[in-house]
Amino acid sequence: MKFLKLITIVCLICSTFFLNACHDIEEDNKIMITYLDDKFGKNTYTVTQDKYRWFVTLNDYPELTFFYTVSHDPFSMSSPSIKTDFDHVFGEYVVKKYKESYNLGEDELFFDSPINFVYYTKVRSLEELKIPYDRVMKFISIVSEKYPIL
Repeated sequence: MKFLKLITIVCLICSTFFLNACHDIEEDNKIMITYLDDKFGKNTYTVTQDKYRWFVTLNDYPELTFFYTVSHDPFSMSSPSIKTDFDHVFGEYVVKKYKESYNLGEDELFFDSPINFVYYTKVRSLEELKIPYDRVMKFISIVSEKYPIL
């Protein structure tokens, strides 16, 4: 009898888990389009889609494509979350474009996903730090002006 109760409880838990994990693709499409419209504006991007991902290309940057997914956590009753590689792809693009136009000397500038932009320099004194400081401030100013979606 205890074994039957245990099996019943396990079946209930498993069915709850699988029912929560199921999602409606049409609902995910609505969530995604609303998110993209809020983030980039209507009619500013094109979308292609496979079964689980949306591939987004911004009209202003047709050479870049980002992926987005809608994640459903079966252990949570909260709204689904949206995952993307936008920051990584766009961050690397911004660094590449900046390096093509501006000299960094021996300094290094790169994009690292968990940190975002990383500027690296070696100096022997605070006085020497002024040049790299001016360079990074120029980077911030130009990128803020030229790429406002960051």
